Amino acid sequence: MGMARPAGSQPHPDAPSIGPSGIDLEGNQVGEPMSEEEIATIIQAFVDAAVHAKRLGFDGIEIQGSHGYLVDQFFWDKTNTRTDRYGGNLIKRTQFATELIQAIRAAVGPDYPIAIRLSQWKMSDYYVKPLDTPVKLEQFLNVLVQAGVDIFHCSTRRFWEPEYEGSELGFAGWVKKLTGKPTIAVGSVGLDDEFTSLYTQE
Repeated sequence: MGMARPAGSQPHPDAPSIGPSGIDLEGNQVGEPMSEEEIATIIQAFVDAAVHAKRLGFDGIEIQGSHGYLVDQFFWDKTNTRTDRYGGNLIKRTQFATELIQAIRAAVGPDYPIAIRLSQWKMSDYYVKPLDTPVKLEQFLNVLVQAGVDIFHCSTRRFWEPEYEGSELGFAGWVKKLTGKPTIAVGSVGLDDEFTSLYTQE
């Protein structure tokens, strides 16, 4: 796995922002909704990048589907207010990701690992939980598995906290339980003092 730009830098800082509905993470209308032609162009760009990664010898690719990036904007009803096939209920809001994953899978073949990074929280809201029940989470994950995801990379604000009441499992634990797929857990960057204080009782 690798990143095609210096860590911490934006890939194209001067490029105009795009999104499913032209709404930023704060809920402001900052642009126009993406057209279906633009969506198709973006999907092809993802496919081209995946093909290049495989050709260059990378062991797999990961789709950034968390933290308010484009794929996550399609997932979230606050930033996706579309009324076409890319918007609506939870499952309909996975349509962009589904088409993207399927297109990548068709291009790289059945045995090339595809991971996706997911998060409940957003950069504008650390406490939002769109998938607020295990049932919703399972429905959401099943669509992604069927599309071709092999690995789930789960970002949690506080990885040691249970995701749902009545279970000690965190977000990554639930994803592993519901899919049986390899699962990566990450989170709590910058919260090391808060984490260690749980054990030192400070």
